[in-house]
Amino acid sequence: MADLWVQYSQISLVVLLIGTNDLGRRRDVADIVRDVERLHALLHARHAFTVSVAIPASGFTERDGDANEKRVAVNDKLEEFCKEREACLAFVAAGEFQKELMAPDSLHYNEAGYKELGEKIARVIAPFLVE
Repeated sequence: MADLWVQYSQISLVVLLIGTNDLGRRRDVADIVRDVERLHALLHARHAFTVSVAIPASGFTERDGDANEKRVAVNDKLEEFCKEREACLAFVAAGEFQKELMAPDSLHYNEAGYKELGEKIARVIAPFLVE
């Protein structure tokens, strides 16, 4: 399905914030990284640029040391991945855990959290956008 969407879309830039739910599902670091890298590669093959956003710290990762170690490992690997690929324009660090920016599930951002993250992403991608 994702391949069909990419194949028939005329997209030029995709911002990927993925992997948060994978931590909650206890997936392995290698599996998460592989899947995210595959999605980047699929988009790059269709001539789209990507921006990778780090898996943010959350109440879940604050409480679960194993999940936090995985989060850090995935983010490190994705940051390295982006540095090695010209079509990945940037890796955006999500920042430290701030309870007031989290939804009740403490895994995802609330409206204010996504607004703050969106503004950060906008600052990173603005130089790449053409009017």
